[in-house]
Order: sequence, then C-alpha cells, then structure tokens
Amino acid sequence: TMPMFSSVFVWLGSIASERGEYERCADAYAEALAVYEQLDGESRDQGQADVRQMTGFVAWLAGDLDRAEPLLEHALRGYAALGDAENVSSTRVHLAAVALYRGDLARARWLAEDALSHFTELDFKEGIAWAMDIAGRIALRSGQFRRAATSLQASLGVHWEVGDR
Repeated sequence: TMPMFSSVFVWLGSIASERGEYERCADAYAEALAVYEQLDGESRDQGQADVRQMTGFVAWLAGDLDRAEPLLEHALRGYAALGDAENVSSTRVHLAAVALYRGDLARARWLAEDALSHFTELDFKEGIAWAMDIAGRIALRSGQFRRAATSLQASLGVHWEVGDR
C-alpha cells in the first residue's frame, strides 16, 4: 500500500540521518513526501507534516537553517490543522533550536517555553526533557548561567527517567 511504501522511505531517511548522511536522508524524505502527496485525507496531511518536520530537523542538524525553518513552519501549520498538540510542541522545540542558532533568543525562548507548557499539560516526559534542554541552551546563550544549569540538569533527570541514555 502507499502508506507502507512511504514508510520505507522514511525508515531509509532515518537510517541515513543516524549515520550523518544528511543529503541522502533528505532525498529519502523527499521520496516519502512525494508518495504522501498522492494520498487523500488525514493520512496525507499527517504524513506530509511528519516528513516536513523530519526534513526540517535534519536540515537543522546539517546547519541549513534557511531550509530548516520553512519546512518546520509548514509542518507546524499542518500539525495545528490536525489538532496534533504533541507534534505542534515538538516542532516548536525544533524551531526554538533554529531561532537559537540564528541568535533570535526572544523567539527561541517563547517557542521553548510554549512547548514546555504544552508538553507538561500532555504529561509527555520525553518532550518535557527536550524542551527543558533547549530552554537551558537558550539561557546559557543569554548569559543566565544559573537558569541554564537548573534547566539542563532537570532535562538530564527527565531524559534518564524516560530511558534516554
């Protein structure tokens, strides 16, 4: 089936990403997106948002902020339209990282705090850990060293709690 076919490309992209082969990863995600574009309804919309989020994240990892940001913004709109609160918050964490690396600390802080608030409401521990991590990095970049240490230490505790090693 088409969704299964697109999943193969997503897995290939994820494997390439783990290996640091970001161009190969982006190619696989582009193939997955092309398959999702042929579907109808919520499967298409969810698949497109997922692939755009993953592609945006990988572009950020590769240092291509100009490519990452619009992909993540597009994914954010898709998740919001679907009412997918968890992925809206995850995408905001990624966008906070992009804003941090661009030096837009006010935007980065807002995105991280908003994501942390929603992850806390959802009681999604892994999301809480990542939002605390990026909030700590933002505080560090802002010269708020105590706040950074507190946030990063709390993040590590939650990561440990959920099994991230």
